Amino acid sequence: CWGDNRVGQLGNGTTTRSYLGVQLGGNETDWSTLSAGQSHACGVRADGSLWCWGDNSRGAVPNPNTGLVSSLPSLISPSAADSLGDRAWSSVALGAYHTCAIDDLHHLWCAGGSASGQLGRDAISHLGPTQVDGRWSALDAGPAFTCALDDASEAHCWGNNIESELGNGSSQDQLEPTPILGPGPWEGLTVGESTGCVRRGSSRIRWGLNSYGELGNNGQSRLPIPEQIDGGPWPTAASHHACGISSEVLSCWGANNYGQIGKGMVTTANQLTPLVVASAYRWMRITVGRTHTCGVNNDGLYCWCNNADGLLGTGSTASLTSAVPQKLSAVQPEALTLGENHSCAILNGTASCWGANNHGEIGNRTRTRAPVPVPIVGSWRQLSAGTTHTCGISTTGMLSCWGDNEWGQVGDGTIADRLEPTLIGSDMDWDHVVAAKRHTCARKTSGELWCWGHNLNGELGDGRAWSRALARVP
Repeated sequence: CWGDNRVGQLGNGTTTRSYLGVQLGGNETDWSTLSAGQSHACGVRADGSLWCWGDNSRGAVPNPNTGLVSSLPSLISPSAADSLGDRAWSSVALGAYHTCAIDDLHHLWCAGGSASGQLGRDAISHLGPTQVDGRWSALDAGPAFTCALDDASEAHCWGNNIESELGNGSSQDQLEPTPILGPGPWEGLTVGESTGCVRRGSSRIRWGLNSYGELGNNGQSRLPIPEQIDGGPWPTAASHHACGISSEVLSCWGANNYGQIGKGMVTTANQLTPLVVASAYRWMRITVGRTHTCGVNNDGLYCWCNNADGLLGTGSTASLTSAVPQKLSAVQPEALTLGENHSCAILNGTASCWGANNHGEIGNRTRTRAPVPVPIVGSWRQLSAGTTHTCGISTTGMLSCWGDNEWGQVGDGTIADRLEPTLIGSDMDWDHVVAAKRHTCARKTSGELWCWGHNLNGELGDGRAWSRALARVP
């Protein structure tokens, strides 16, 4: 664990924050499940034992022998009054100040703060595990509410309901499990900060807060009554839009101010439901950038946006008011990666990039934008486009980066932009690279992970401020 540790939530026996991953107290290597709350955490080990640590001011670390703070993992057992004794635990879910877990007998136990009834019994905090009536198979928890599937696969929720996150048609808190307004049985359940969702096959129903259209129901009003959303693809998301493929059909939704949805017109109006794009094609892959989208279908490589900086790769830099998929190549690329305003692809081992080039991210020794794909010298196995820099691994396993280097994200030990691929050392055992906004990480075939660049937020995981050169992540 790493990060804030004021109340021992890292579980390493201290209350000192850490910018590095620190091992939990003890030398156990048999952890199978972890869950983190606001200031505490719990985990299940391979033997089924449940352990918790961190803030216990409201009893969220449910061990009567633990004080207000537990900086080491504490073994959790059901109440001594339970005649069935110790348990093996199958799953655990944490809210802001409460903990719930299911044991091997399908009994559900909760502990901690319960001001809204999130423990499923009353509005009283409990310092030790207290049983919730019924038999249960799965659970999840929001900040101050809990949802679970019973053994009949029916969904129930309880606790805070100010944003209708319980899915029972009201906004009143519930002190005990209350069925959602939707017939089961359900195969899966998940909750967000103020939303819930259950699924059965391709059918899903969602409820709760919807201020940003996150429920995908063509609206932005909260849903106290669950609403069914049939099918729909699992998305690949960018900053403000998303796309997904289901049964070779492509859909996009979200922001469209750059034409990135591909609906034909550039507009500031959000697309609140998945919109089928270019239905005449069979889509295989989709990649989204901040302002543009590219995908591969049975006819080749296509991109769409308003064409700022020549992002369409068609040879023109004229801005478009109507954005539909434009064909770049009849050849299906082996790899495709999108940065903020540039794109790269690999076709038959040859890499090409196009679009914005203010920092040399195209790699053609200039800072001039490229409205058509420009070949990159060398033979490439993998590429990754960051915001304004690019990295790649050659077919011989060597790593190169180029473009914006203000924070050392190129990794050559300098902070000067590089306008062409620049070798990072001479090692030939690089396996995969990912370029982000201002930092880069790459993995070797041995499994070693190395990162470099911006680190003011701890991106590199090595405890330092920032690094111009490669730093191995412990």
